[in-house]
Amino acid sequence: MRKQTYIPLGRPEARTREQVAIRRPITRAEVAPLEAFGAALRIARKSANLTQRELAWRAGFEDKLVYSLEAALRRPRLSSIEALCAAIVERVPSLVPTERLRDELVTLAGPGLDPESVYRSRVEARRAVRWANRTSAPDEPSTCSSR
Repeated sequence: MRKQTYIPLGRPEARTREQVAIRRPITRAEVAPLEAFGAALRIARKSANLTQRELAWRAGFEDKLVYSLEAALRRPRLSSIEALCAAIVERVPSLVPTERLRDELVTLAGPGLDPESVYRSRVEARRAVRWANRTSAPDEPSTCSSR
């Protein structure tokens, strides 16, 4: 059976869907910078009194992205860092300027920083539609009272 190939927009080479779906594994040289990045992101998030879910919602991402970044399981992209920083600083403007926080996180990520996707414009368009359809903040954990 012949594998179906396609040519992604902006990319001249033909690739199989399997090749596109596979992410480049995190190398040993990237682990330490990604762990430092995750720790700094966690500190910034907690100093803004945000949960992972709240931060992801404010930045327009899925819940699991913040967890994956903090746990050094995934490489951040510059656009993701910018959105996360904007969400943190929006919550607590006196914390630190957005640009300074972004620069610190980019420096910490170092070689672990992932290049922008060739599909960035499509992803941002879908994210904008999802954001427009949101009606409220994520549900807060309910407090149980004993009867």
